[in-house]
Amino acid sequence: MARKPAEVFPPGEYIKDELDARGWSQAEFAEIHGKRAISPETAKEIAAAFGSTPELWMNLESAYRLSRAKNDEGAVAHRAKLYQAAPVKEMIRRRWILGSDSVEVLEKQVLDFFGIKDLEEEPQFWYYAARMSAAYTILTRTWLFRARHLARSVHTKRFGPDGVKDALDGLQRLLHEPEGVRHIPHVLTEVGIRFLVVEHLPQTRLDGACFWLDPESPVVVLSLRYDRVDWFLR
Repeated sequence: MARKPAEVFPPGEYIKDELDARGWSQAEFAEIHGKRAISPETAKEIAAAFGSTPELWMNLESAYRLSRAKNDEGAVAHRAKLYQAAPVKEMIRRRWILGSDSVEVLEKQVLDFFGIKDLEEEPQFWYYAARMSAAYTILTRTWLFRARHLARSVHTKRFGPDGVKDALDGLQRLLHEPEGVRHIPHVLTEVGIRFLVVEHLPQTRLDGACFWLDPESPVVVLSLRYDRVDWFLR
């Protein structure tokens, strides 16, 4: 079993114990009760009051500050690893996850978003077809997962292969109707194809994608990168 380092306390904690043992007032020492670093001058004063040495208090202070620095370094590394795995700031801005000062809370939300158990696990997305002019990146993957989450809440009629031809014929007719694009969602949902729009993430250059939620649930999702629904018909 790995050894767990003993917890390091600020010098103010030791001072409190010394004061309690002597029954002294804490008023004179309140400002250094774990809140302010002990200076050489303060160490001399404390040593004189407790009959110890200034070196003792300076060593306690150094050990405590070093422990804090190691903990802070670990937290920074943890946060950096999380931000490499997902565009956390953008996800918070779009309310795909909730903001938090706790890296553990953010990590839990990111893991749930991708359906993985830890950051070492690679999120898996089923086969998809996409129209994009840039390489597949973490941003692309995040956009696809967001689309999949939203697609689950879209209700359609039962999908059947025979309905695809009807949908294609209906979409073809819409090419000749200036206002026809607004009927696209209806045409698709009538044949069991889920249709939705998810704004593209920066630098993805992704126009849209098609994928399956399951063998009976096809999905078509647009990013409106060009801010034109009729781009879908091209």
